[in-house]
Amino acid sequence: MIKREDENYSVHLTYLFERYIKLTFLINSFKKLKSVVPPRKHSFSFLVSEAASLEGSYGLVLKFHLFIAESVSDCRATVNALNTLVSCEAVKQKRPRSLLVIVNPYGGKKAALRIWRKHVAPIFSLARIFFEVCVTEYSGHAKDIVYKSNLKNYDGLVCIGGDGTFNEVLDAVISVDSDICLSPLPGGSTNCLAYTTCGVATPVTSALHIVLGNHRPLDCAQVFNQGALVKHVVTMMSYGFLGDVMRTSEKYRWMGPSRYDYAGFQRVMTPEFYYGRISFKRAVPLNDSETDREGWTHVEGEHLCVNIAVCRCQCAKCPGGMAPQNKLDDGIADLILVGKCSRTAYIHHLLKLSDINEDHFNFKFVKHERITELKYNALGDTSSCWNIDGELLFTSNLHLIMKKKLIEIFAPPYIQ
Repeated sequence: MIKREDENYSVHLTYLFERYIKLTFLINSFKKLKSVVPPRKHSFSFLVSEAASLEGSYGLVLKFHLFIAESVSDCRATVNALNTLVSCEAVKQKRPRSLLVIVNPYGGKKAALRIWRKHVAPIFSLARIFFEVCVTEYSGHAKDIVYKSNLKNYDGLVCIGGDGTFNEVLDAVISVDSDICLSPLPGGSTNCLAYTTCGVATPVTSALHIVLGNHRPLDCAQVFNQGALVKHVVTMMSYGFLGDVMRTSEKYRWMGPSRYDYAGFQRVMTPEFYYGRISFKRAVPLNDSETDREGWTHVEGEHLCVNIAVCRCQCAKCPGGMAPQNKLDDGIADLILVGKCSRTAYIHHLLKLSDINEDHFNFKFVKHERITELKYNALGDTSSCWNIDGELLFTSNLHLIMKKKLIEIFAPPYIQ
């Protein structure tokens, strides 16, 4: 559009560009200013918005470039050419034009609404994306929103919250048999899925990937109890220590994300081991004494922790991920069994887990397997609970089946 400001005309191009260098042939007659300053009198200007990569990081930032010329007709012609170019790119890249946004204001540091208003909504508006915003008011509200919405009216569904919010929306989306593209925009405590799929857990990076139409397939795991489907998993499910930590932390929700550190300290000081039978199918079958004719490997004993990582499970406290070898779309999960060990040994294991240069599998009490299916049966007198994508499931006996490329998410395809 053309806008008169102090006897100057300003043409604002409100689109985002993934690669600014592609535009140089269209603007070689203009002078780029080193900083965004008011143009001189009787000059004509337009702004270009760019999604720029941060050097040495997977993060993206929004940059603005101001160009000036001597006539408004040149500005109009160039802006029209740029708009045409962007429209063609938008069609090729399947950039979204309409989004349903679900905001959970209660997760993590309760900053999701601020993140939406300050960082995300302005980017969507700049990219001329229509969006409908729904703010959750109670537990399970995100599911209700999905059930009541006609998802065919949208090109994508954005979840601003933690991993638990995304898990809730995912269950609902799959139950209504929709193939809508999802986005786990970070607004929770650990933001594991956003970190793993985008390389960083920043709202601006996730928002820009949405605008640019970057999307990729993602593995999911289906969880059954007594033959009935009860959950989907995209990050991790854990029985024992991490389940106990999550259950204990519920008493201290008023502490915010720091409640996990406090509950973790309590559980480390009083570790509990759980007796159970674990049966799993390896991604690459082996002929050993523990494997039967149908390909099931059986392990029975006491464990401090049973972890199944569906993705790498990276976060700020575990930048290398719980399962560094894991791929996002190969249909394989990582089983990590932590057996009987001393408190000191387990603390050492946790310290290595937080160091990207250390191998946290290199302990005699840790068993690591790459699997496609798993069954767990609790056999002891005491039982824990399952921590599934940051949500609790109070049942012990579960059956997990990996599903390759079950959903599509907004994320860069170059991160595997």
